[in-house]
Amino acid sequence: HFKDRVRVYESFNEPNDWAGGQSAQLPPDAFARNMARLYQATKGDPTHRDDPAWRDLTIVSGPLFTHIFDNGASFWQQTFEAGIESQGWEEMKTDLGTYPYDGIGIHYYIKEGSEPAAETVAAIKASADAMMAVTDSFEGEGHGKKFYCSEFGFRDDFTGSRDLTVEKMNACFSFFRNDDRYAQAHWFSLTDFPGALYGLYEFGSIALSSRKTETWCAYRTNALGFLPNLPNKIQDGSFESGTFDHWSTFGQTTGILTSTQAGVGPTEGTRYFGLRRSGGGIPGGAFQQVPVSRGRLLTARVMISTFRESGEEKSTAAQIGIDPKGGTDPESEDIVWSRLLESPDCSVPLQVQTTAKSGQATVFLRHFQGGDGFNVVGFDEALLIEQEGGEEAPHLSSFRVD
Repeated sequence: HFKDRVRVYESFNEPNDWAGGQSAQLPPDAFARNMARLYQATKGDPTHRDDPAWRDLTIVSGPLFTHIFDNGASFWQQTFEAGIESQGWEEMKTDLGTYPYDGIGIHYYIKEGSEPAAETVAAIKASADAMMAVTDSFEGEGHGKKFYCSEFGFRDDFTGSRDLTVEKMNACFSFFRNDDRYAQAHWFSLTDFPGALYGLYEFGSIALSSRKTETWCAYRTNALGFLPNLPNKIQDGSFESGTFDHWSTFGQTTGILTSTQAGVGPTEGTRYFGLRRSGGGIPGGAFQQVPVSRGRLLTARVMISTFRESGEEKSTAAQIGIDPKGGTDPESEDIVWSRLLESPDCSVPLQVQTTAKSGQATVFLRHFQGGDGFNVVGFDEALLIEQEGGEEAPHLSSFRVD
């Protein structure tokens, strides 16, 4: 499943962490040596240099552990010094055109307490400034190497409230997204573990009953991020006309709704599309055909929320799909569907990508309703954008944290 999809690799984890001792678990010279050996064995091997499977990898240095007592800059500088003086870094740069890393690994556990989110972001920025100053001093300005933040997160028991955890998450994601020194940033972690409440879910389960709603909703929204500012091909994607002039329905559905019920309502304006009924039934929804350019990358997104009074998890849920050939059969095997998503108590984006295979594409909004109780599924702000061709991102097409 992941063949040729994983292109970024990170090496030794937190070499500067004391790990319960009194010094870094890996001294800077040993870290520099490991970085050189790894790079030489992967991208430096003469038999690999013309092979894109090796050549196009991104090798990220082992992420440094940064906190209020260590911003990472000193260890990073000592690594460069040791690498150049005794571990062959300068020779590698002469041979390969680069020191033995393509990106800078970093972990942020700075200002994790009850201080305002702005203080946390300022401390992270200060660490980044210091680390990049070291990098620039050895690489020279214009090197283009970016940070890969593979861990940042906040504990509910440290911040004192889930609201502040979410506020800090939002502030940090905004900072990473808007600072072009960052290539990636990843939240830590999926679940709590004993003694550390970092998770989107409580310890031991990723079932809906263990989901931390506020944290999960904020994470999902941040992880999908902002789309390019391109024209929306969907007409009346927020259903504000109150009609289906641009849409067609299928299966069992309710239609265009105005009032909020059981926490499900419009995310903008006064109307939304969806289901509201007691008891189960066959899936239903709406679709719209739009003109597109063959070979272009299509991204469809919609905001969804759900309510389920009874029944099994995801028996009441939402999906968005694209038929890249422009068909109108919701059962067609041509449709690329997102994963089923259930989102009680908050509205979140649901997204799918594929490549246009004709001059038309069709966007489907589909809901499922199960159980004997009351069910509500809402869709709003539907959109479809197209952009120059490229591979769809699997992390967007089949978002795993559901």
